[in-house]
Amino acid sequence: MRARVSPVKPITFYPVNLNLAGRKCVVVGGGKVAERKVRSLLSASADVIVVSPKVTRGIDSLSKRGRISLKKVRYDRRSIRGAWVVIAATDDAALNEKVAADAARSCALVNAVDLPEACTFIVPAVLRRGSLSICISTDGQSPLLARVLKERCSECIGQEYAALVRALGAARRTAKVRAAESRVRTSLYESLIRSPLLDLLRNGKEKEARELVRETIDRYTLRIAAPCVPSTGGCK
Repeated sequence: MRARVSPVKPITFYPVNLNLAGRKCVVVGGGKVAERKVRSLLSASADVIVVSPKVTRGIDSLSKRGRISLKKVRYDRRSIRGAWVVIAATDDAALNEKVAADAARSCALVNAVDLPEACTFIVPAVLRRGSLSICISTDGQSPLLARVLKERCSECIGQEYAALVRALGAARRTAKVRAAESRVRTSLYESLIRSPLLDLLRNGKEKEARELVRETIDRYTLRIAAPCVPSTGGCK
């Protein structure tokens, strides 16, 4: 008679974006997966240390160019001392599990490849368009599905969205100075997002896009900034 296997309840991860600029992040492992993790951390301006006796040419090149620190030694728990983030990316599942356990004891955030139950965070599939990040996660149940969905999103969300985010960010900074009321600023932002701004940027019409932003800001901020001129009939 077969033993009944209890279903494992999937972990529900809390989505969050981390500021890793200047923070110590250790990647244990030197293969292709580890290299992808390293490059991702570098894109977030992290202070990256790689621990592995053998590494890819890419990791070695990053070390020689001073982009990362490289320790060509076997893993020891002292290797992760003081790390804010630890990534276990070796091809040895038992070692990855040990690294994850050591990191947890030292209160570091840890990601262990193919071991979601040992992770305090997982890395979603990310589509980047400048400052716009679209993150897709299946809570570790099907990373392949997340990657496929990312590819589908990339077909309809082009680089014009990076320009759109920049334009909206500049408008937001200006509006904060010129419009005191939050409801007015919200209406301004909604108007820009629903306007032809994206189409103008998609078609390379940057001058027209800037003019549209300027006119929209003027329309909303002047509406609240214009003084009320007394008249016999009161304010109109």
